[in-house]
Amino acid sequence: MNKIKEKFISFYNSENPTKIEYGFVILVCFIMLITYAYNDLKSLTIWSTNILDVVYDFKIQDYFSYTALNIYNAPHQYVSGTVYNLIPWAIWNIPIWIMQRFFNNPILFNPISLIYSNMFLVACLVFTLYFTYKIVMKLTNDLSKAKWVIFLSLSFIYTLIGIFYAGQTDIMISLLSVMGLYFLIEKKEKYFLILSSFAISIKYFFFFPYIAIILLTEKKISKIFYKLFIGLIPTIASFLVFHFMPMYSVSSEANPFYWMINDFVNGFVVVNNGNTLSMFILGLLFIYFMSYITKVKDEKEKIHYIIYLIVASYSMIFMFSTYEFYRMILLMPFIYILFSLSKRWNLNIILETVLSLTSIFLMINHNQNYFFSNVNSLNGGLLASMLNITNFNDYSVYMVANSIPFYGVLSSVASSILVGVFIIILVINHPRFKDSLIQIKDDINVRGLIWLRLFIIVPFIMYNIIMLLR
Repeated sequence: MNKIKEKFISFYNSENPTKIEYGFVILVCFIMLITYAYNDLKSLTIWSTNILDVVYDFKIQDYFSYTALNIYNAPHQYVSGTVYNLIPWAIWNIPIWIMQRFFNNPILFNPISLIYSNMFLVACLVFTLYFTYKIVMKLTNDLSKAKWVIFLSLSFIYTLIGIFYAGQTDIMISLLSVMGLYFLIEKKEKYFLILSSFAISIKYFFFFPYIAIILLTEKKISKIFYKLFIGLIPTIASFLVFHFMPMYSVSSEANPFYWMINDFVNGFVVVNNGNTLSMFILGLLFIYFMSYITKVKDEKEKIHYIIYLIVASYSMIFMFSTYEFYRMILLMPFIYILFSLSKRWNLNIILETVLSLTSIFLMINHNQNYFFSNVNSLNGGLLASMLNITNFNDYSVYMVANSIPFYGVLSSVASSILVGVFIIILVINHPRFKDSLIQIKDDINVRGLIWLRLFIIVPFIMYNIIMLLR
């Protein structure tokens, strides 16, 4: 009995993530990969293979009108956003396109094809983690910290949701921006600018931290506007090339970013004779002003500031706007790279765990029809196909949450905690925050919380599977 206890204590206190912990995360990823086929994944896959159709038929100019015909019955009729995220995915999907085009094997009726398509996003995740590892090693030269950053990034609940449940291309933003950061650390600014411009062109979100980075690193007004323009070149080029294509304007209206802009600028606080104040815009203005007036001491502090500004800019979205349930994947891996530069590692893990728990609790109510919803995610998955299940009742975790007493009050409390935790993270991880201001010792073993992080998603998966089998 003592030996078992000693082994457990040794395991609990191990310096690095263990094979068992990695094995659990990989198992969860695998189960989600074969279980879910979210509607967005289906549409994105078909939109990508539609590119191959029009290229093969020499009708590239008809891409948007061809997609609008929706001959493969994708859940969404019109292409939304730019096509930069679809081009590399189309190349990846050539094998399943061949099966659909020439062998009458429709992708949406073949779970293996959908899994293959989703593996493109998994590959993007792998490369994101690879460059993250290289960055942390360069900045800290601490192998243990680098391993933990990779593990926490992989096991982040929004990494699992964004890729293995929702099948979203936000991971491509993370990949391009983390690659850009790596080249900036290597003092290859032109590669940073190029990669950042394409990260912006995917879904535009990286433009918010990109502005802050430019204001921090460049003080001449003319050069600031020049570099901001560089960041928009692929987006402008996309508009100029596609603007006159049939159905492009209709497809553009389907871009969710446009209605999100309305949420960004809508007021949340009444000020000045009954007018409303946008906390999102106010927060960004403060970040941009502080970025411009800040003079960094050296290259090391500059990189620290850049990572901080990426996290801070994204945090404004998640504190003060409306967004989809998978969007917080944008924080990965930057928030963990930022943690690796702090002396308050364990405190940060505690805060991040609270952040994950409260945000997931809030997502259940906000995205009630899509967040772990059977009808929107299990139809077309390999598990349902293996079980020969064709009828999918509209069950979602919201049905459970809706029965919780005082759910509205609890949601208000959770929202307050969420914003408070974000603010605390931004305060204690500021590059010039003095650790001497904190009296709490950072010697608490947080492995139990790390295990809690791993299990947060399990009840949601189990709920879907149980409802599937009913």
